[in-house]
Amino acid sequence: MRCKSLATLVLLLGAFPFAGHQQQAGKPEAEAELLMRPVKLPSSPLSVNSAFQLAMLSSGAPGGEALTEGCAEPSDSAVRPQNVGTLRDVLEDIVTADPEYRWEVKDGVVNLIPSQRVPDLLTLRISAFDTGDATSVTTAKTFLFGLPEVRKRAAELGFDQAIYGSGLGDVAPGAPPPPKLNVRLQDVTLLEALNALVRAHEHGLWMYREIHCNSTNHFDIKFTE
Repeated sequence: MRCKSLATLVLLLGAFPFAGHQQQAGKPEAEAELLMRPVKLPSSPLSVNSAFQLAMLSSGAPGGEALTEGCAEPSDSAVRPQNVGTLRDVLEDIVTADPEYRWEVKDGVVNLIPSQRVPDLLTLRISAFDTGDATSVTTAKTFLFGLPEVRKRAAELGFDQAIYGSGLGDVAPGAPPPPKLNVRLQDVTLLEALNALVRAHEHGLWMYREIHCNSTNHFDIKFTE
């Protein structure tokens, strides 16, 4: 009986030889596909901001980054890509070069955010957001940052102005109108709403920046593709 039990135990163990690996491999295939996309970067050293933007645009994956700046000069940490082949390689090189940042994938969008704390405005929870008839992220962005709760929170945080950059999806003359974004959200953070916009666009990058220095206290948001 003892030998038979031992043989049964060995057989059971043999059926699950890589349980730990299987748990890790259980991540969504879409996330794995994003991180394995090939990228091409210049051989020269890059700033964290440039490395992330170029990697995202080269891979064609949707993404977003949040930067905060004070009176000091922005970080001059140089990213020197090592054995770059995939998007994951570049992301790891970025956080190695500047540990003040971390990366994560949220619902198919790659984010680069401060490792200590996400900017307060981006953590604001929005009760509801609908892009309505908007066909471009430019218009949707105006709707989003015009929401009463966003304007109220920005005022509470002391922002004296908001600067909005260029948008995704500009239409060339004579081109057919793009389809509506059809983004409808409930009880999400502002960061999650920004992710939803680039996810609806299927590629592109949102860039949020805060500047706090003496009397200067503002943020800007822009999109690129």
